[in-house]
Order: sequence, then structure tokens, then C-alpha cells
Amino acid sequence: MINRANFILKVLELVKTFGDEYIPLPNTTLNEKYGVGRPSLVGNGYPFVRYFSIGALSSYVNGGIMDRGAFNPIKVASVRNQIPLAIKPVGSEFDSSNYFIKKHMVINGVRYHAWYVKRISDFSKVQVIEKSGSTGNVINTNDSIILNPETMSSDINLTTIEVTKKVLISLTINDISNLIEVISLLNIKSNIISEIGLCSGIEYDEELHCCQTVAFSMIDQIINNKTEPITFTINIGNFI
Repeated sequence: MINRANFILKVLELVKTFGDEYIPLPNTTLNEKYGVGRPSLVGNGYPFVRYFSIGALSSYVNGGIMDRGAFNPIKVASVRNQIPLAIKPVGSEFDSSNYFIKKHMVINGVRYHAWYVKRISDFSKVQVIEKSGSTGNVINTNDSIILNPETMSSDINLTTIEVTKKVLISLTINDISNLIEVISLLNIKSNIISEIGLCSGIEYDEELHCCQTVAFSMIDQIINNKTEPITFTINIGNFI
């Protein structure tokens, strides 16, 4: 899987670190995209990354890899071709306590509720890993260290610190069944999940507000009646 974090995740980190007020850029929230909830902060809450969304744009067309297009973090509010995680008739018995960004829709004259975001239940603790290694051949000047493998023979040891957090996104049998139902109801031609998005937001009054997609993981997972429960691992972090 290919993981990408966009600028929103870094902004959230800096704003919280320095205690600044967080003001989302216009048209970067799922609330604006789907017309539900509020795109701004609610109460005394702060957006936390605790949710995920799904896109169903297949990366395989006519046996070849399809160009997914250039990634422009300023314009991205969601995974590409985002689909609901569940669609249920209005009034049906469905435990939606972990689902958010609820939108009303009518399909063939029947009124439905569609949920586009779900709460994540499994996170690892932040890991700090120290890694040491040799650069090989280098030139050490007063101002910088310059790699020069052809002319130098001295080695220098450098230490890097890797800070990561693993996010485990599990699709249960019920989740898969819901997705199969979504694909059928919306007449989606592809049954391949192509992207998972990590989302931030503030839970308030049974809805998710200030909801933004802060990271993406590109996958290709076929969803059908034979699909077993799946767990995707997304690593978020950086090197120091």
C-alpha cells in the first residue's frame, strides 16, 4: 500500500502544539462536500484522527494500470470516488453509533440514509525508533556532509529517529456485506476498493463536524460474497 499524508495533518499537528485556533481552509471538509454537519470547530472540541473512509475507483482498466491523476493536496477533500460505508432504508434497524457524515438519498423512490465515515477502533501507540547507519563514502566540510562515493573512502555514522503510529482498519463480515449492498444500490461498476482515507473530526450531537481527510492509502481489494474479514495497516509518521 502507498501511504500519503496531506498538508492538513501537519497543520493540525502545529496548531495543537502551539495552542492556536484551528480554522479549516474552505472546501476541505467532508461536511461541505456532503452538506451535513458543520465545517468549523464545534464547542470546545478539537479534531482528532479517529475515522476512515473508502474510495472505489479501480486502478486496473483493460489489464493495465490506470493513471489515478496528479495528487493535489489543496484540492483534495476526500478519497477519489468516495462511496458510503453503509446505506440503509430510513427507519430500518441499523446500529449507526460508529458511523458519521450521514446523508439522505432517494434510490428508485425509496428513502435511504448513507454514512460515509466510520470510527476506527484499533490504534497502536506512537513508536520512536532510533536507527544508525553508515553513509558510506562522504566528504565532511565545515558547512555540510556531501556524498561522494567515487573519490572518498571514509565512513560516517548517522542516526535517524523514526516516529510512527500504526492505524489498523478492519473490515468485518458485516462491513463487507454493507459495502456489497452499497455497490449494488449505487450500481457501481467496480467492486474494487482502491483507496482508504484517514479522517479527522469532532463528534458532537451524533454527527462528525470539521471532518477532513488527512491521509490516504492506495490499495486494490476486491469485495464480494467470498471476501473474508480484512485488516489494513496504515503507518503515519516521519523521520527526524
